[in-house]
Amino acid sequence: MTRLTPEQKAANRENFKARDRAFNARRKEWRTARDAALADFDNKSPEQLAMTQAIAASEESRRARDADAAELRQQIAALEARIAGLDDKHRLSELFEVRRTAVNARNKARSALQERMDNEFQDVSSVSSAVQWAASGHFTPASQQA
Repeated sequence: MTRLTPEQKAANRENFKARDRAFNARRKEWRTARDAALADFDNKSPEQLAMTQAIAASEESRRARDADAAELRQQIAALEARIAGLDDKHRLSELFEVRRTAVNARNKARSALQERMDNEFQDVSSVSSAVQWAASGHFTPASQQA
């Protein structure tokens, strides 16, 4: 491998500096041209205008929808308040207590009646078959009665 002379090294440095300056200048031209073209596009293009109009229309529609939704939520809240008051309006708590008392009284009276019937018919109330009933001495065949 050959070593570069100090003159060659200095020439390379100058060459690299010239290359870098040229690149930076060209890159600056590109950025300036691009930024100007994009700014012009953003200010004048039909696509930009269409996008701006679409955004405005959708935002206006969203705001109208939000206002309608807020109105409906208020109506729902009012209806929920009315629903909450229906128990009192129709005296449900009071009537359910009367109902509970009536059911308990009916069940107690029915149980007492069933117990009275079971006591009155003790011979069959706890027997599930004729064989068991007869075996308990509650039936005498006609042939054996005479």
